[in-house]
Amino acid sequence: MKRIIVIAILLILVGGGGAGALIMLKVLPNPFNPVVQGDSAAAEAAKKAEAALKPFKPPSEAMTFVELRDMIIPVVIDAEVKRRVYISVRLHVVKDQKDAVESQIVRYENAVIDMFVPYFQKYFAGKNDLLDLVEIKKMLNDKAKRLYGDKVIDVLLVNAFEQKFGALE
Repeated sequence: MKRIIVIAILLILVGGGGAGALIMLKVLPNPFNPVVQGDSAAAEAAKKAEAALKPFKPPSEAMTFVELRDMIIPVVIDAEVKRRVYISVRLHVVKDQKDAVESQIVRYENAVIDMFVPYFQKYFAGKNDLLDLVEIKKMLNDKAKRLYGDKVIDVLLVNAFEQKFGALE
């Protein structure tokens, strides 16, 4: 009886290995990933037209970033610090203007903290619980454009999270 079980297991292993090899060599169709047959000529033409509309343009040079220190913004509600919001940001700048932006980066950091202290105070006092990252990025972009103009291309919001203090509700 033991011999029959061992022989059956070996046959299953050899058969499975053989079937797998035939599938990999594309002799047998793959039952787990069937190939869709028969895209119509119109569908193929539409795909080619869409690909031609937006051709890929590789970057001509590496992107230039100015890194900022992590900003910690206290959220003061009822004369107590209830939360802290941590924001990590990088500025995507024009390559030739990197030194000019870096020399005045403290202006941007101070402006962001001055802007977000009252914003988060109102935001969390209004019973909001999650950070609105789209709004935060928009505000960071607006402030960078106002301070640096065309020197800044975009603001990369690397990380933003908040930390609660005191007894959890």
